[in-house]
Amino acid sequence: MGKPSDKPKVMTYDEVYAILHAVYGKYRRQYRGNPDSKQMCCMWSTDDPPDTITDTDQWAEIEEKLDMSFEEDEACDLYDMDLDEAAEAIVERMNLSKETLEGLKKGLADAAAGRVETLDLDTL
Repeated sequence: MGKPSDKPKVMTYDEVYAILHAVYGKYRRQYRGNPDSKQMCCMWSTDDPPDTITDTDQWAEIEEKLDMSFEEDEACDLYDMDLDEAAEAIVERMNLSKETLEGLKKGLADAAAGRVETLDLDTL
C-alpha cells in the first residue's frame, strides 16, 4: 500500500459508499457463506475473522482507494458497521481531518507573522 497523501482528501458520501461497495463486492464473493447484508465484516470470513483488520488485503485496498490510513481501533469500529454507516463515518473523518489541517496551517501562519498572543498560564 502506498503512503496516503499529506493533503486530506474529502469525498462525498456517494463516492465513499461506491468505493466501499466495490471492495465489498469483490471480497464478499470469496466467502460464499456470508450473506449479502452490506455489513463491512462480510468482506472477511465470518467463521474465522482476521486478528488484525489493518493487515488484510481488503483493508489495504480500502485505504488505497480512499487515500487515507486508519488505526486498528478505527478499522474495528468500521468493521462492525454496515456500508452506509461506514461511509458516513469516513466522510465525517475526512471533513474533520481537513478542518484540523486548515486550523493548524492558519495557526502556524499566524505564529510566523507574529499575530499570536502569548498565553499567560497564571491567569487561567
